[in-house]
Amino acid sequence: MPAVYERHGVRFQYPENWNLIEESTRWPREITLESPSGALWALHVYFPPDSPSRLLQDALKAMQKEYEGIEYSSVTEQLHETATADGYDLYFFYLDFVVECRLRSFTYRDKTFLLITQAEEREYQQLEPVFRAMTTSLVRHLAGQV
Repeated sequence: MPAVYERHGVRFQYPENWNLIEESTRWPREITLESPSGALWALHVYFPPDSPSRLLQDALKAMQKEYEGIEYSSVTEQLHETATADGYDLYFFYLDFVVECRLRSFTYRDKTFLLITQAEEREYQQLEPVFRAMTTSLVRHLAGQV
């Protein structure tokens, strides 16, 4: 049975064995879910809305400051029939691992969202359906389809 997060005008389902962390009590809200293996799905909610491109640039710069040799490419992704997000796919080395990270941002009604998913590359491929399901449950709720 999946767990449900519902606060601050957002709602989504997530695996019940993942650790939920809320890192702020003011805007932007930061909700991070961490898998038992350390993969993460993090959602930053901005109210009032902010510029998705600026948020993406800031997130990319922060990642580049934290990790050396990041390779990245720009993408546009259809998250659901009601939401399209711009973003970056990033790859970098951490210890002896190749890490895959995806940054996505979009505005929906009165909020802007920055979504970050990250895991070791092979694990990312295994968890991608879980990340996608969590994101889809978020966007479906925003669109009133839940």
